[in-house]
Amino acid sequence: MSAPPRLIAAVHACRKQVEGLEDESTWRAFLGNVAGRESLREMDGRKLGLVLDALHKRGAPKRQGKAAKTATPLDDRPQMKMARGLWIELHEAGAVRDPSEQALATFAKRVTGKHQLAWCTPRDLNKLIEALKDWRDRVDGSDPVVAVANGLTIHPTETRDQAMVLALWSALADAGALRHGRMSRLDTWLTKTFRVANTAALDATQAAKAVRDLGALLRRHARKAEAGDAA
Repeated sequence: MSAPPRLIAAVHACRKQVEGLEDESTWRAFLGNVAGRESLREMDGRKLGLVLDALHKRGAPKRQGKAAKTATPLDDRPQMKMARGLWIELHEAGAVRDPSEQALATFAKRVTGKHQLAWCTPRDLNKLIEALKDWRDRVDGSDPVVAVANGLTIHPTETRDQAMVLALWSALADAGALRHGRMSRLDTWLTKTFRVANTAALDATQAAKAVRDLGALLRRHARKAEAGDAA
């Protein structure tokens, strides 16, 4: 099996345009779910094509010829990254059909009145983030991450996402998903992933990413458990 270098390069370029796939374990899990392989070099052209299609569905822009050089980069403001991550989370929970940046912009227009995400002020983005969080909380409680969010207790000294990190970690521990290596202790995982010792030291962007990563792990564990019960 020979992996076409040009397709591999295209996959890597698209990965950089999708929020939530920076962590290597999350990326490997994504590849396994989409193509049945956790390494690009183990894939043929067809499987790499599947990965590209999945990345485009999650918001990576499709580039054509010279237009790629003038493609508009994604808004990388921390608030925008958080909003984009929540949008992807809603998609993974089945609440959003289209995870693309264009679909998020359409939703944001209804919330903020701004026709483009780039026109949103920090206050607009805060309004968008709160609307997305409220939507996440209303999603069917059968989704394990939403179930954790619905039972969340937030202390005055912590943000919602910091509280979610602790709650998700507790849910993963209760499910028996945390046993070895860097996933054996929360402080170990935080140190190796974000170089902080506790959730209180996570900034907004780090906390949002931690919620996405731990949420994805909890969903994968739940799917495996359901598959085992069905067998």
